Amino acid sequence: VAESDPTLTEIISLSLGNTFPQYDVYTASNGQDALDIYYATRPSLSVVDVHLRRRSGFFFLETVRLLDPLATRAGRIILLGRNKDLQKYDRAETLGATAYFFKPFYMGDLIDVARPVLPVISN
Repeated sequence: VAESDPTLTEIISLSLGNTFPQYDVYTASNGQDALDIYYATRPSLSVVDVHLRRRSGFFFLETVRLLDPLATRAGRIILLGRNKDLQKYDRAETLGATAYFFKPFYMGDLIDVARPVLPVISN
């Protein structure tokens, strides 16, 4: 979870962690840290704010798409945006984002998008 708002970061990471306890949830507050975590962990799902400091969510998506093309083909990147900017929505779709949520959003919708991407792992 790479999100600039610490409260939203906590809400998303707790929701994902409670819904998918078999997965580790990592957090970042800027785009560079998000990329560093991605390189180190190759997560099954990334939820990324478009408006991150130090590297935008679009930079993250473009970089990951080059590094790991399966990440966009397998539907593993969800972007979050502050306003209903349809140009950003279209750009996210063109770059291969699984979904683009406009804030505020219903957490259940994000979980519904994540569910088919995160297969059940038996412990």
